[in-house]
Amino acid sequence: MAPSKGINYADDSYSLKHYFSDSGCGFYIMNGMFKGAMLVTGFKVADKQSKNWCFNIKPSSTTNLYRTKANIIDKKIKY
Repeated sequence: MAPSKGINYADDSYSLKHYFSDSGCGFYIMNGMFKGAMLVTGFKVADKQSKNWCFNIKPSSTTNLYRTKANIIDKKIKY
């Protein structure tokens, strides 16, 4: 996933964590853990008070994740 200047409200932490867990290298992860990982990797959050966070992710990144339902994350990880 690539960062953008603005917040992407199309996908939130809950949907993004499912994209990850459905990937070939994914595993079950709780929403809170996913949100923490996004913070650690430098993504910004629109509203930390909400249950499911929206991040500054390029729309093309989430579109690719949605279309493949998993394989984009696998290609980015170096084993």
